Amino acid sequence: MAEQNYIVLNDTTLAKKANHLLTQGLFRIYLITPIRILDDIETIKNINRLYSVLSECGFMVFSPLDIAISLYSYKNTKLLSYTDLLAQNLFILSSQADAVVLLNASIEHSDCRTTLAVAYHCKKPILDEKLCPQNISASIQIDFKEASPLIHQ
Repeated sequence: MAEQNYIVLNDTTLAKKANHLLTQGLFRIYLITPIRILDDIETIKNINRLYSVLSECGFMVFSPLDIAISLYSYKNTKLLSYTDLLAQNLFILSSQADAVVLLNASIEHSDCRTTLAVAYHCKKPILDEKLCPQNISASIQIDFKEASPLIHQ
């Protein structure tokens, strides 16, 4: 992970941008980060910082990790399958989130493509970790076709 260029998140700037999002009615943020980089300490620090700023500003923040924990607690008799987790993530994204924030993630990350395809299809604003809008191309529509049955599980 040494090649990763981490963005140092400035809390004051983030808070200003977050407040601007609130004025646009975007209260519920869905956080996307590739699962394979969650063992990296800098990523964890950025996630915690972003969570703190967004929470203090009054946002509700969803992340795949939160959903995995709550689903696991709910179904604690067995381990979650990837399909269960993906279906729940996509349902929450499509029905409850107002916007998506990519944290150290991009269209190139295969474990983010399906989620981004659903966000794009559902016309959710897609932001980077500095809360700046991102343009995601229609080329990810193929991923949405594969994901759409999972949304309604």
